Amino acid sequence: MSTTFDVLPGTSVVPTYKEVIELANLNINTFLSRIDVQKKMSLSVDIQNIATHEQKIFNVTDIMISDEEHYAWFYFDNVPGGTDCYYYKNIPIDREIWEDELRTNLNAQKKQDIIKNNLNLGYRWVFRRSAGQPGIIALSYGMLAASLAELTNGIIYTDDGAWDYSLFPTTADDFLKWYFRPELASNEDCKTFAQDCINFLRDELK
Repeated sequence: MSTTFDVLPGTSVVPTYKEVIELANLNINTFLSRIDVQKKMSLSVDIQNIATHEQKIFNVTDIMISDEEHYAWFYFDNVPGGTDCYYYKNIPIDREIWEDELRTNLNAQKKQDIIKNNLNLGYRWVFRRSAGQPGIIALSYGMLAASLAELTNGIIYTDDGAWDYSLFPTTADDFLKWYFRPELASNEDCKTFAQDCINFLRDELK
């Protein structure tokens, strides 16, 4: 089982891997400091073939657009696991999905300008976290999504249980206010998950 955060860019400006990592590190370490974890974390990234997982030579100053045969693997040294990120071009069903969301989802209606612009731009990114990952990975894939959304003036979306669906789609600013904050979670599952992960984080990052 896995959960995902989609990032729908709002502009055609595409940041580099380095820019996304630097902002994600800032967001991650700001959160850790808030929960009294003083250890500083720093993400790394590899590009791997989807079929073979063979690493591809690249530079962190490359922009975050790749062919659909590869994915980005974000991880921390000396921490098991990581989160994979995929670049997808929109297909006709994506337009159908968002047309339905715009009819039924109040948050989507408030973000309709970004959504319609994204459908014209024609691509998005998806950050995926598989089950059983350490708490720092559960925190970080959300922070990566928020960082990429901020850098592209985009929005974040999930409907598979990554977080409370009723809050999505959302901007990076709003996401960072409540993601992984059990005291602000209206969904009991999210509240329990976040608190459990925070407890694990404090042990993992001693």
